[in-house]
Amino acid sequence: MRPVTFYSSPQLGSVVRAERESRSLAQAELAEQAGVTRQWLVRLETGRLTNPTLQNVLRVLDSLGLDLTVGPRASRNEPDLGHLMGRL
Repeated sequence: MRPVTFYSSPQLGSVVRAERESRSLAQAELAEQAGVTRQWLVRLETGRLTNPTLQNVLRVLDSLGLDLTVGPRASRNEPDLGHLMGRL
């Protein structure tokens, strides 16, 4: 997976869902691996978890082998996450 920029919890959820599906993991499997409830993961992936805790987000990303990187804001001329993923 190449680096992705996101600007909202729903966009983060879409990234998590896409990566989980690419690994053929069920929500229950990922939730167990990350130490979160399946309901929490469902709400994250569907954008209904508007203020997820950083600790839980990092657990989920770690379980997927992903990192969260912070850096200078990219130019707004670059394609956004919704354009790249074709579903937001």
